[in-house]
Amino acid sequence: MARILSENFKVYLIGSGESNILLPAYMGVSLPKPLVEYVGGKRDEEEFGRMKPNITKALAKAKEGIRLDLLPSDYISTSKEGIGLIVIGKVRE
Repeated sequence: MARILSENFKVYLIGSGESNILLPAYMGVSLPKPLVEYVGGKRDEEEFGRMKPNITKALAKAKEGIRLDLLPSDYISTSKEGIGLIVIGKVRE
């Protein structure tokens, strides 16, 4: 379906987990960096415990949203058909 749509539209596939290796393999692309790293949400346990989060800054960034056209290329893998793959990644609770 994505290939057919990509003939007339810009198409992005969103993967929820970075452990899914089948989708990038099927698309013929490498796994992009998880989007959760872009918004600063992925840390190892020790670093996460030392963090002093700036809630105001985090909420301001969330309110802005994420514009795909401004997302660094490390976070999108594009197939030869022009289909973009974005991976959300694991979000810690």
